[in-house]
Amino acid sequence: MQYTKREYYAQLDSAAKDMQSLWQHPLLNLRGRARGSGEPYTELAAIWLTDHWDMVERLTPVARSLPYRDPLRDGTRPRRLSDAGGILSRDLYARFHPGTGRRLHLLGSVLDYQMPLWDRPGGPGGKVDLVTWDGETLRLLTLLTRSSSDSMVRCLLASATHLQTVQPDRLRVEFSLPPQAGIDASPFVYLEGQQKNDLEKHPAALRRLFLRSGLRPIYYIP
Repeated sequence: MQYTKREYYAQLDSAAKDMQSLWQHPLLNLRGRARGSGEPYTELAAIWLTDHWDMVERLTPVARSLPYRDPLRDGTRPRRLSDAGGILSRDLYARFHPGTGRRLHLLGSVLDYQMPLWDRPGGPGGKVDLVTWDGETLRLLTLLTRSSSDSMVRCLLASATHLQTVQPDRLRVEFSLPPQAGIDASPFVYLEGQQKNDLEKHPAALRRLFLRSGLRPIYYIP
């Protein structure tokens, strides 16, 4: 589907009525250029989000009755997963969970993976791909594989939505962290992946969006 700039913004306005799940909308992964103006859809999406970032900031935590963390998660019971992103997150947990004594670069230990944010499967909040702890900050990571074609805009919005969706104090308790522990979120993408290309190809719009959000990308170097 090819939209004009005005049509594309109208589509985003409509999709944003459910702001909690906007990060999952196909509009944020639309490639190509707007009919007429020739502007890349990824750049238009970054501009729209920058102008409407207050809608993200107004999202509130989702009350979850079940624990965030699987009490049986100790690195010895891997979950069966079929998608590439889930498999990668599981493998990184197996290699860097606290029991291994190893650290994932500067991110520290991987405390959990595929952490659900809603009680019911498939809720609009989705799942956090990786949860890491470096001794000061608990970080919620949106992990993409090397071959993923998801846009950096979608990754950023997913991370920001997850950060707004969680209950911070409950996370600190469940992961046995200090009350003053920081909680942050980031896109976690391959250094040679499509997402870094997005940032280099349309730096002005995306950089303004990162500045507005206060988040930053972290690059995975295998």
